[in-house]
Amino acid sequence: MHLSRFSGYLFPFLGIIVPIVMWATRKDESESVDKNGKITLNWTISVFIYVIILVMLLVAAILVFGGSMAMSGLAYENGTFDGFVDESPFMVFRFLGTLGILITPLILLGVLGFIFTIIGAIKASNGEVWNYPLSIRFFKTK
Repeated sequence: MHLSRFSGYLFPFLGIIVPIVMWATRKDESESVDKNGKITLNWTISVFIYVIILVMLLVAAILVFGGSMAMSGLAYENGTFDGFVDESPFMVFRFLGTLGILITPLILLGVLGFIFTIIGAIKASNGEVWNYPLSIRFFKTK
């Protein structure tokens, strides 16, 4: 069930749909299947929430810094374009730095999701229950 999350790499949203279907159809078979399905769903929902928040912050940063960057680099005098202001490269660096600060957590979430999925699958194959770190517990597993 943990490894079914990798199906999302082939087709978008399969990494969400396949674990839900697997858990829903097999949760009554054993307690282990039910717990591991809940763990997988907790992580999937948590990542979805984290990504939505980061994307909203990214869009806000683009709107705020992108607009101010575009307008601050231009020099207008008496309503006509008069070239570029000297400090406009600094605005570009601030804008790129802000994007980097917001894109880095998205990349980290992807890497952690990959690692946590493998660890969860190994633990489940050994009969252990392992809750993913950083996962919000929507469904109780213990």
